[in-house]
Amino acid sequence: MATVKTDACIILLAFLCPYVVRSFPGSQPQPPRSTTSIPTSPFAPTKPSCAPLPPHESIFNSDLSPTSKLPGNFDLDTWASLFASLDEDEAVDYWIEDWEGVIPEDLHGTFLTVGPSKYERGGVPIKCWLEGDGAMTAISFNKGKVHVKARFIETKAYLEEKVEDRFLYRGQFGTMKTGRHGWSAFKDSFLKIRLPPINAFDMKFKNPSNTKPLYWGGRLLSTFETALPHELDTQTLETKGEFDFGGLMRPGEAITSADPVLDAILQKKSGHAFTAHPRIDKATKRLLGWSWKTLLPKHFGVPDPRLWRSAKGKKSRTESRGAGLEVTFYEWDEAFDLPFPPVTIRVSDCPSPPHDWVVTPNYYVWMQSAFRLNLLPCVLGLKGPGECMVPVKGEEARAVVHLVPRPGGRHAGKPPVAIEMEPYFMTHWSHAFDVEGDGEEGNKVVGFAAGWDKSLFSPANDDGHMFGHTYRGAPDFSRLPIIRYYRLDVDLERKRASFVAVPPLAKTFLDFPKVHPRFEAEGAPRHVWAMACNDRGVSSPPQGYVHLDLGTGLVESWHAPSSAAALAAARQAPSSSLPSMFASPPLSLSAVDMNRDDTGGELSVEDRTKHIVVGEGVLAPRAACEPGKGDEQEELDSYWMGVEFNALTGRRSLCIFNAADIAAGPLCKLHLQHSLPWGIHSEWAPGLLVAVPEEREQTGNVIRNKDGQKEVEGKEFSKGVAK
Repeated sequence: MATVKTDACIILLAFLCPYVVRSFPGSQPQPPRSTTSIPTSPFAPTKPSCAPLPPHESIFNSDLSPTSKLPGNFDLDTWASLFASLDEDEAVDYWIEDWEGVIPEDLHGTFLTVGPSKYERGGVPIKCWLEGDGAMTAISFNKGKVHVKARFIETKAYLEEKVEDRFLYRGQFGTMKTGRHGWSAFKDSFLKIRLPPINAFDMKFKNPSNTKPLYWGGRLLSTFETALPHELDTQTLETKGEFDFGGLMRPGEAITSADPVLDAILQKKSGHAFTAHPRIDKATKRLLGWSWKTLLPKHFGVPDPRLWRSAKGKKSRTESRGAGLEVTFYEWDEAFDLPFPPVTIRVSDCPSPPHDWVVTPNYYVWMQSAFRLNLLPCVLGLKGPGECMVPVKGEEARAVVHLVPRPGGRHAGKPPVAIEMEPYFMTHWSHAFDVEGDGEEGNKVVGFAAGWDKSLFSPANDDGHMFGHTYRGAPDFSRLPIIRYYRLDVDLERKRASFVAVPPLAKTFLDFPKVHPRFEAEGAPRHVWAMACNDRGVSSPPQGYVHLDLGTGLVESWHAPSSAAALAAARQAPSSSLPSMFASPPLSLSAVDMNRDDTGGELSVEDRTKHIVVGEGVLAPRAACEPGKGDEQEELDSYWMGVEFNALTGRRSLCIFNAADIAAGPLCKLHLQHSLPWGIHSEWAPGLLVAVPEEREQTGNVIRNKDGQKEVEGKEFSKGVAK
C-alpha cells in the first residue's frame, strides 16, 4: 500500500496544476421493400459475380425516411431488473433442451458474449453497471446441436473480493473500496455511505475484464479498455491470467511522462492498457490492436515539441497544460508474431482513449473527442476517473480524427494526419474504407459509426459526466442522449473532416453497427446490421434490430415482440416462400411466453414490448468470398443472432435470423436455462467449440404448436440426450 500511495503522490503533483484537458487538434415516404434489393432467400445457388461496390453516395442525396416500426416503449424498473448478479456458485454447463423453430445445421462455431455479472459485494452495490465483474457465456453450435457454458472471469481482484465479500479495489466510475476497521467501520455502521479516507491517493483501479470477447490464433480473450485482457481456456473457460502478448506489455497502471526524470520513476511501476476493441483484418489475416498510456505533460506544464500539433502547425490552446496519451499500434499474425514493428504516436490534450476505432488498408483511424478532465477529486478518493470526465461545452468543443499510416499500406512511413472537426463522440464503428483519387477529389477516408453529435456538447446539456445516468444500477435511458448512425468523410487533400447522419436512420436510436467480417478492414460493404432502440428520435433501451442497405437506402427492422397477427401470418406462410433448408416458418412471437401475464390475463402488445429488450447482435457468415471483392450476395449469405431478454418470464433466448430478411422474425429461438445479465459485447467465433462432446447424438426439433405446447419430432429427450 505504501508503494501505491507513493506513486499516487507523484501523480497528484502532476495534476494539482490548474489545467483543463480538452480535445482540440485541431419527406417523402420510403418506397416499399423490394425483394430484388433485399432477397427473401439468400441461399439460392446462383450468385452474382464479385464486383466492387460504390461508396454509397446515392442515399445521402435523397429524402428517404425509415419504414421500421420501433416504438421505444419500455419500463425502467423492468430494464433495471436485467442487471442482477449471476449466481457465483451455479455451474452453467448444459445442452439446449428447449427451442422453437429449426436450428441451422450449418452453424459451426460459438456465440460469445461478455458483460458485467456481479453488481454488489457484501450488500454494497457498485456505483455504475460498467464496473461489474465480467462473465463469459459461450453458446456452441455443431451439426444442429447447441451447448451452453458460462463462467466468471476470475481476475485477481475478483478472487480476492469474493473471499473478503467486500470491495478491495476502486472502480473506474466511482465504486470505492470498503473496509471493516477504523473510519470504514464507522462509515459502514453509521453513515451507510462510502467516504474517501481509505481511497485517497490510491490510484490502483480494478480490472473487471467485462467488455468484449476475442478469439484469435487459438486463444480466447476478454478485454477491458483500461487494463490488459485476460486469457480463458477454450474448453473450460477457466481464467489463465492477464495476457501480455508475448511480453510486449505488462500489467500495471498505464502512465508515462514526457519528462525524462519523471518517466524513469514511473517506468518502474507503470504498465499498459489495451483497447477493448481489437480488429481482425480478414484480407491480411491479422489481428490489429493498440495499447496506451496516460502521458503526463513535460515539467508539469512546459510544452513538449514531440506532442501533437494542429494541421496549421500551431499548438492547441491547452497544450502547455494538458496530459495526453502515448498510443502504440500492433499487427499480429495467427501465431501472435509481429510482421511489422509497432507504430507509436503521442497525442496531447486527450484525457481518455476512444472506446472503439477502425482500420482501412492504409490507415488506423482513431477519434479524439471533446472532453475535460479534473483528476483532483479522483486522487482525493472522492470520485472515479470516469466521473471526472465531462464534455467540453460550446464553441470550444472540437473533435480530432487521427489517421495513422499502416505498415505495408500505400502511405507507410509517412507522419500521422490529425484533422480538427465538429465535436462528436463515437461509440462504435461499423467500417471504413479508402477512396483513392486524383485531381480535385484527391484522397479520402470514409467511415461509418454510431455516436453522439454536437448536441452532447451543447451548453444546454448540463447532465454531468458521461456515465452518471443510472437507475438502480442500470443505464437510465430517460436521461441519456440519443445515439445515431453517422457517415464520416475525411478529405486528406484539403485537411477537412465532417460527418452526417445516415438519412434512412436519421431518427433511429441504434448502436453496435456490424458489417460482414471481411469488410471490417477491407472494401466498401453494402449492408449494415445494428441493435436498435426506436425510430422516434428518443432514448430507450434496445428492443430490436435493423438492417440497412447502403446502396438503396432500404431499411427493415424486427421489434421484439411482434404482434400476434404477425405471428399468425408467419405460421400460415407457404413453405415455398422460405429457404428450402428450413422446415418451418420464421417465428415472430413466442405466444406461450408473452401473450398473458402471471394471472392468465391478456396482455396488450404495448404492455409486452415494455418488458422485452435485446442484446448486441452478431453476424455469422455462411460462406466466404475472395478478399477484396465486393459481392452483395456473400454479405447476405449469413445469419444474424442476438439474445432476447423477456422480463415477464425471466427467460433469455438466443434468436437466429436470416440476415437478409430479419423483418420476418427469428428462424429459431434457443431458450437459455441460466439468468444471463444484459451484457456489453458479443462475438461470433467460427470453428470454436467450447466443451462440446462430439459423441453426443441428437435428432428431432422442439417447436411450439398453435396451443403453445411442445411438439417433438424424432426421438424423445432427457436433459438434451437422445434416448
